[in-house]
Amino acid sequence: MSENTVEKQRKRSWPLYFMLRKSRYKTWITSHRALFHLLSTTGKMKMQHISSEKRRKDADVLEKASKASGVMIWMEMSPQGLTKPFFVWNQRL
Repeated sequence: MSENTVEKQRKRSWPLYFMLRKSRYKTWITSHRALFHLLSTTGKMKMQHISSEKRRKDADVLEKASKASGVMIWMEMSPQGLTKPFFVWNQRL
């Protein structure tokens, strides 16, 4: 994750922390996912670089890059504890 993404998640998590801390939401469930790219690649992925003045349908494909295989790991958290990790394997994540 980039530093900007980490900072955004940190800012978003504080209000949730304060709500849960006061026990106002005893059945509240939150979740988080993380995407991990694996070393192997599968096929090619089309990439478009779009300026703010253009629309997506008007943009040309500028390059093709190898698409990495990946796995997404997802878990939930509630006052009762954590769920088991859920693995989403997909060669085109």
